[in-house]
Amino acid sequence: MTAIREVAGREIESEAIASAQFLASVRDDENAPLIARLRAADSLLDRGGLAGLQKIAVDHTHRDMTGEALMERIRTLAKKHGLDPEKLLAGNAAPMIEAVPSRD
Repeated sequence: MTAIREVAGREIESEAIASAQFLASVRDDENAPLIARLRAADSLLDRGGLAGLQKIAVDHTHRDMTGEALMERIRTLAKKHGLDPEKLLAGNAAPMIEAVPSRD
């Protein structure tokens, strides 16, 4: 299997040169549609390590999932899925102990 990967890797590397040359020829072809030329130029820049800056915004809401808030969330989800929350939790729920990190 290692030999197959090695041969395949060499083939892909050699094809990468041909692909880059093709992209350059599309980019430089004045008769090619402008959008094709722009995409070829963009692809060459991306592959050359000059990709455009991407900005990704992440909106994360953190819920209080301690103690009673966690138990209430379990009850809500149980009801939503047609389960009896009291049967689900009865006798199986350990007492909740709130832990406060020390500030040592």
